[in-house]
Amino acid sequence: MARRRVLLYTQSLSGTGHFVQTYEIAQALAPAHDVHLVDGGRAIPRPPPAHPFALLPLPAIYRAQGKLAPVDPTHGLDVIMGQRRRALRQALGRIQPDVVVIEHFPFSKWDLEGEILSVIDEARVAKPGVKVVCSLRDIPPGSADNPAAPDYQDYVRRILRTYFDLLLVHSDPRLIQLEEHIPWAETIPIPIAYTGYVSEKLGKRPAGAGIPAAGGAGGHVIVSTGGASRLSLLRHTVDAWRHLDARGATGNRSLIVVLPPFARRDELDGLPVEHESIRLEPFTPGFLPWMATADLSISQAGYNTCANVLETRSRAILVPNPSMYDQPPRARRLVQRGLTRAMDLERLDPDGLAATILEALAAPRPVHDVDLDGARRSCELLATL
Repeated sequence: MARRRVLLYTQSLSGTGHFVQTYEIAQALAPAHDVHLVDGGRAIPRPPPAHPFALLPLPAIYRAQGKLAPVDPTHGLDVIMGQRRRALRQALGRIQPDVVVIEHFPFSKWDLEGEILSVIDEARVAKPGVKVVCSLRDIPPGSADNPAAPDYQDYVRRILRTYFDLLLVHSDPRLIQLEEHIPWAETIPIPIAYTGYVSEKLGKRPAGAGIPAAGGAGGHVIVSTGGASRLSLLRHTVDAWRHLDARGATGNRSLIVVLPPFARRDELDGLPVEHESIRLEPFTPGFLPWMATADLSISQAGYNTCANVLETRSRAILVPNPSMYDQPPRARRLVQRGLTRAMDLERLDPDGLAATILEALAAPRPVHDVDLDGARRSCELLATL
């Protein structure tokens, strides 16, 4: 297989998941190809890759109150976007990629349309014949934007037809199919290939590597919200844990509360955790091996967190964020398959959560054959272009 120059464009605007997923694909590509990963969001801790690849830093942006904003408030958005455009143009001229992978657009990231289309145009100038690939999660955003709307369908199909050569869907179709959420998927005008879920691997790291000892003679339960600052889930879990501890029902376990990476200090100050069996820990690149040793995971239902749950075969309680288009249907499907339990965030209460924690801890670990080799399969498919 010929060595290729691959540029991966992704942009996390509110959480961490989009960058984390593409980082895994970059790691898988790096042994056989020259890989360049665009890094244009807030800093997200990741474990060092086994095979190095290049990060292409851009002036960082994120989404605030529904609008794009620069991370550095001393510069206006127009200035920052101009700097990004110039940096991308220079990088594309230097790298001359054989393959460009665009994450999620045109199914989302519409406020970055100008930047993304210019990346594709500049790549074509730098390398005539460059192949352009759309990298899509299991549940596309169209499911929250009236997927049957003719304008939405026409836009997505037109952009794919004009700019893209291949659509990679990072799902196992035995679990979730594209057609379930955009019924017109069969009219997409470019080839579609399922890769399986892109899942971080434990690899050769020992369980718990790089993570403080969990404490608690009976092990630990872990609660996290991924990259989202939805602290209500953490507060409810802390309250539920206090109830269980007062009843002597924790089995001498500790509750490890993993803090979201972008939460404000005043938000974190409101977490009531003064308890010997409850610990706060910062967001860490060593999260996966910690989950692997947990007796139970409590989390939202984002793509990467659910992939972690499936990878580690962890007992899990999912509390999907109702404002995120993909989380409720993903949680429902995993519950239907008997792989997790789920609760409604808007109806969550400490007593109900405490009861569900005890039920989950008494259950066996889930058994499944979901395809979690999406990063490797993505590499194989890109090599055919």
